Amino acid sequence: MKKIITRTTVCLFAAAALCLSACGSAGADTDESSVSEERSISEDSSTTENSSAAEGRFVLKELEQQDVAAVQNEIDDLHAQAAEEAAAAEASEAEAAEAEKEAEETAYLTRIGLEGASDVDLYNLSEDEIRKLNFQEIFSGCIVMGDSLTEGIYVYEYLNSSQVIYTNGISIPSTDDHLAQAQALNPRVVFLSYGSNDISHIHYDYEKFREEFDDFLNRAQAALPDAELYVNLIFPAKAPLTEQQPWYTETAQYNAVIIEVCGEHGIPYIDSTGLVSDEYYSTDGYHFYGSFYPLWLYNMAKEAHLL
Repeated sequence: MKKIITRTTVCLFAAAALCLSACGSAGADTDESSVSEERSISEDSSTTENSSAAEGRFVLKELEQQDVAAVQNEIDDLHAQAAEEAAAAEASEAEAAEAEKEAEETAYLTRIGLEGASDVDLYNLSEDEIRKLNFQEIFSGCIVMGDSLTEGIYVYEYLNSSQVIYTNGISIPSTDDHLAQAQALNPRVVFLSYGSNDISHIHYDYEKFREEFDDFLNRAQAALPDAELYVNLIFPAKAPLTEQQPWYTETAQYNAVIIEVCGEHGIPYIDSTGLVSDEYYSTDGYHFYGSFYPLWLYNMAKEAHLL
């Protein structure tokens, strides 16, 4: 309405100016005083017209500017509202994702035996926490293969029968049956724990041990091409075994050979020898009590990133 009135006013000013101009033209034949008077009136009218038109244009422009600013403000408000809604939706999605992640972590901790735990560094657990772990869950899809030391993992029920392949007294050349069993299970990760019994018949012949271990890894990689392989180093022995069979004092030399051969095959090795202490050895100086196995399994799980 303001725009219409303003434009109408301007038009009226313009019409009045035209009328005054016309009147001035019609009285051209009058006397000098009339002409002079009319000119004066015409000039006044022209001045009024110009002033009013200028004022009308100014008001119109001001109103138009005000309208544009109002529309722009409304657009800006809509953009701001849309941005706020998008940010809120994004925050809501992030919160939902975080809640889902926390729920999954809580469920996982429960499955592996750490129910109720929070802010846990699974790769730096205390011994008490390690002993609570459900290793059958952690080693799902994995196999530990070896001799009587490996047997203890099953005997003490840390892993089930489908997760452990063992034979008492087995030597490296006799592992074909173990590899066939593992192949049938199609594991994703395999831990190989062999070589300890071979010390008793190889004695100090490290080159022969190297040849046998190299052949073993060739066969293991051929039988299990899709599995991640890890090799456990040989645990040190103590008396009375080392007194009866002194070559068992040289386990470090055999482990050096294993490390070298593993490097040639691109297979990582796991050194758990630092975990052992007198309290874990049985009376024969070779086998371990059940309390040792959680520590060994936890170290394997860390090295293979199973946690």
